[in-house]
Amino acid sequence: MSRYYYNLYGYIVLMSERLLTVDIQGKINNINSFKGNALLPLYEAVVNSIYSIQSSDSDPTICVKLDYASGIDEGSKTICNISITDYAMGFNDDNFSSFLKSDSTFNIKYGCKGIGRFTWLCAFDYVHIRSVYNDGNLHRLREFKFTPKNPYIEMISDGERVDEPISTKVDLIGFKNEFKKQPTAYKKTRTIAEKIVLHCFDFFIANSKLEVLVEDDEGSESCRQIFNEMDTSNHDTFIIDGKTFTITHVKVPISVADHTNQILLCGNSRVVERHSISSIGKKPFGTGNQKFYYSGFIYGEYLDCNVNLDRTAFSISNDTNLDANDELTINLICTTARPYVEHYLEEYMAEVREEKIAVLNEYMVKFPEYKAFCSEEYDSIINEMEAKSTLEMLNELISVHLAKSDFESRKNMDKILKSKKGQYLEDLEKSVDDEMKKLEDRNKTDLIRNIVRRDYVLKLLEKKLQYIDDDGKKYSKEEAVHDILFPRHSFSDTINFEDCNLWIIDERLLYHSFAASDIPLCEYLLESDSKGRPDVCIAMTREHSNICSSICVVELKRPMRKDENQHPAKQMLDYVKEIRSKKVIDYKGRLINTNESTVYYCYALCDLTPAMRSDAEIMNMHELPDELGYYMHHDAYNAYVELIAYDKLMSTAYLNNCYMFKKLGLDVPKSYDPTK
Repeated sequence: MSRYYYNLYGYIVLMSERLLTVDIQGKINNINSFKGNALLPLYEAVVNSIYSIQSSDSDPTICVKLDYASGIDEGSKTICNISITDYAMGFNDDNFSSFLKSDSTFNIKYGCKGIGRFTWLCAFDYVHIRSVYNDGNLHRLREFKFTPKNPYIEMISDGERVDEPISTKVDLIGFKNEFKKQPTAYKKTRTIAEKIVLHCFDFFIANSKLEVLVEDDEGSESCRQIFNEMDTSNHDTFIIDGKTFTITHVKVPISVADHTNQILLCGNSRVVERHSISSIGKKPFGTGNQKFYYSGFIYGEYLDCNVNLDRTAFSISNDTNLDANDELTINLICTTARPYVEHYLEEYMAEVREEKIAVLNEYMVKFPEYKAFCSEEYDSIINEMEAKSTLEMLNELISVHLAKSDFESRKNMDKILKSKKGQYLEDLEKSVDDEMKKLEDRNKTDLIRNIVRRDYVLKLLEKKLQYIDDDGKKYSKEEAVHDILFPRHSFSDTINFEDCNLWIIDERLLYHSFAASDIPLCEYLLESDSKGRPDVCIAMTREHSNICSSICVVELKRPMRKDENQHPAKQMLDYVKEIRSKKVIDYKGRLINTNESTVYYCYALCDLTPAMRSDAEIMNMHELPDELGYYMHHDAYNAYVELIAYDKLMSTAYLNNCYMFKKLGLDVPKSYDPTK
């Protein structure tokens, strides 16, 4: 049989001619690398067969046959050849003419780019095609080789009449080593069938009779059966900048999935990009035989119009940047879809949310300066957190939130200052005050401001401890001192970090898990009906645990108070007794447990009047060496009780901060200056 060649513009060229019209190797070199998806040529060949089936009333079955060769290791095997057979219209004159034309637009209505066949030659040495097609009442054979070695199609048979059923077989010959060694160069029929289902997911939805059989010498796997194992009935639609997208939610059986939860962006009915969903984690959902991974398939005309030529990516920016002409980005599409994903998985998300909450709560303990901000933005931060966030990752996320909040506050401030002159002055001033407060809150974490503020707090406390009348007989009420240390009627996550000044007593008290100020015990102690109100109750938990290592109870007394009905030590031990009997602090559904190893520290802040000293001695308390306090240990309650004179409280606080104050040139009162 005589042989001749076609060039890629469809002209017959004799062997003696050297007409170069298309540089196939150059075409191959310009295709984006797809080694991360090594079997893409197979998937593209299957899609070509599906389009051929769509264009004809034929058997909707495609057969994929794997041919193996021995691997490097003894007993191993690798794919060397793959054949794809369908029973549709075949390479008739129109289809063959399209094949011969590089970048053909023949099937552009299906989103075809006319370039998929070149991916075959990226990963395989050459391609052999044998097609029996219908020509009127006759069946004819068209057989040829497609190779990168020269720019010609080598015809073996072109229109020969045959007595065979219509079919087309594409043989991908010689799987190249650089692709063969990739992790995605799957070998098992089951695995390859699963990947074909995921790649061609939309086609299986559209055609309930479509079947792809993947076989080797040991057996075959049905793609239709794999697809039928999935529930594909759940969809959501969302709109971004006027562009509509649809997401199909699928619980992919653990045996089928890519072992990750992911969003799959589709263009022209093919999966183009995969993106992990960090907010829901990488672990499967469900239990036992019902375990699954989540896959969300996103479709839309915008994606169809922006898929690149070889369908390995989209011509869309991953994220907003200065060079992006359009704000609609891949990241924005995935971010917008995420709430729909989490709603679909709502019944499975409880464990993931608990893990996020635990990390965020730990962060708020370790970095208390951000506690108020985190409480204010709690749900927003939880929703954006990755499922397995570390403290470092969370710190980065919160920094972004802080920056955005600061930007929004400044933008609002500019807007307010440019507002219409007719706005009421009172409203304008209130708006300015509100925005200034937001800006101030963001800047208070600055170290210098924090040190200056400590100096101010201590001077304010010193002033509140002095008499407030000219006769030296009247002192500030207990509330004035209380609100400096910790504002009354509040929990620790409802106040700004800067308003919590427990560092005056002990720096470690800032790093608490829970604190309540002047709140009845019954409001946070599980099953308690006690109306007792510790001035401050503080719980400290062990790292990565909800077990209290210690609980601190603070009682404050009015400066120079003389008529004390109940000694503060007795008062605090009564609170300890109630806490020990109930064992569990329940705040907003978050449980903090106590046990026998929990230590209780009770601090009474007061002036040591003669009556206070007398009562302390009656209770067999020991006087401190500096005579500015008393202490005792209650063995039965595992409680340490200490009376601290206000003078000692002030001198210790100044001692702990004196170095920083002096570095900034701040004055330290002589009576409290340890260097004097």
